[in-house]
Amino acid sequence: MRNRWLAGFVVAFVCYVVIGGLVFHYLESWEEERIRREVFDMHRNVDNMTHNLTGGNETTCLRVPPSAEPPNTDLSEREDECAVEGGSCVAASSLPEMMKKVKNSLDEEVANLIAGKDCVPEDDIPVMIMSRRQFKYYISEARLASEHGLDPMSTENDSSPPQWSFSAAVGFSLTVVTTIGYGHIAPSTAGGMAFCVTYALIGIPLYLVILDGVGKLLGKLVRRVAKKAHSARKWSVNRVKQLAWAITFAIGLCLFFLLPAFVVSSAESWTYPESLYYMFISLSTIGFGDYVAGRQKGQQYLGAYKAMMFVWIACGLVFLAMLFDLMKRGIERIDTEESKVETQTDGGSCELQGMGTVTASVNRKSQKKQTSLAVNGSVREDTHPNV
Repeated sequence: MRNRWLAGFVVAFVCYVVIGGLVFHYLESWEEERIRREVFDMHRNVDNMTHNLTGGNETTCLRVPPSAEPPNTDLSEREDECAVEGGSCVAASSLPEMMKKVKNSLDEEVANLIAGKDCVPEDDIPVMIMSRRQFKYYISEARLASEHGLDPMSTENDSSPPQWSFSAAVGFSLTVVTTIGYGHIAPSTAGGMAFCVTYALIGIPLYLVILDGVGKLLGKLVRRVAKKAHSARKWSVNRVKQLAWAITFAIGLCLFFLLPAFVVSSAESWTYPESLYYMFISLSTIGFGDYVAGRQKGQQYLGAYKAMMFVWIACGLVFLAMLFDLMKRGIERIDTEESKVETQTDGGSCELQGMGTVTASVNRKSQKKQTSLAVNGSVREDTHPNV
C-alpha cells in the first residue's frame, strides 16, 4: 500500500512540474520575446550602420586619408541658458567645434587602424558615434538581456535559446520544487512572481515526501539484496552490507555523475572536469548558476537531451540524498560508539573506586577488631595475674 501511495505521489509530481512549466511559459514568454526583439534590433542597427558605411564593399581595401592636425581652438564657455537642473548641457553654437574635434579624433584613430595594412576587418571599423544617452541605452539593453538569460551578443541568426519556451519552463519548474535555483533566470512579471511563490509552497513539500519515500524504498531494496546474499554465501552481515552499499555507490556514481558528465561535456562544449563540477553543484542543490546546461549561444539542443537532463536531475537528487543520509548515519554511529566507550570507561572507574572504598572500610574494621582484642587481653592479664 505504501508503494502505491509513493507511485501516486511520483505521478502527481510529474504532472505538477509539467503544469508549472505551462503556466510559467504563458506568464513569462511574452516579456522574454520583447527583450529579445530589442536586443536583435540593437544589433541590426549596428549592422546597418556598418553596411551603409562600407556600401557593400566589405571585401575591398578601405583606406582613409591621413588625419589632419586638430585645431588649437578651445571650446566656448557653456552659456547660462544651457544649464539644466540635475545635469549639464552644451551651447548649440559650440557643437560645430566639438564635431571638428570628434572628426579629428576619428581621423587619427583610422590612420592608426590602417597603418601598414592592406585590408581592415569589418568589426574594427569605427562606425558608431553615439551620445551618452545612447550609450546608456545600449548598456541597459545588454544588462537586461543578461538578466533574462539571453547572451547580449545574440542576433536573430545566432542567439542563445529562449529561456521561457515550454521545455525550458518545465526545467525551471523542476529547479524551483527541487530548490536547486540556478538563478540565471527568474520571473520578471508580477503574475510570474506571485505564481512562483504559490507553486513553491506546494511543490517543495511534495518533492520532499517523494525524496524521503524513494530513498527509503531504495534502502530497503539494498538491505533485501544484502540479506539474500548473506543467506546464499553465508557471509557476515557487516561484510554483506558494506559490499551492497559499495555496489550501489559505484552504480550511482556511473549513472548520475560520470556518464551524464560525458554527455553534457559534448553537448555544452565544456571540459570534463567542468561538467563533473556542474553535476555535483546541481544534484547537491547548491546551484551557483555559473554553469547551466541548455543556454549556449548558437547551440541547437535535441529534445532527447533535454528530456535526459530532466530525468537525470530527478533521479540523481534521490541518489545523492541517499548517499548523504548514509554518510550521516555513519557519523552518528561513530559518535554513538564513542559515547558507549566513554560510558563504559566512566563506569569502570566508578566500580574500581567503589571497590577501593569497600576494601578500605573492611581494613579499618579489621584494625578496630584487632585493637579491641588486644585491649581486652591486657585487661584480663591485669585482672587475673599469674600465680
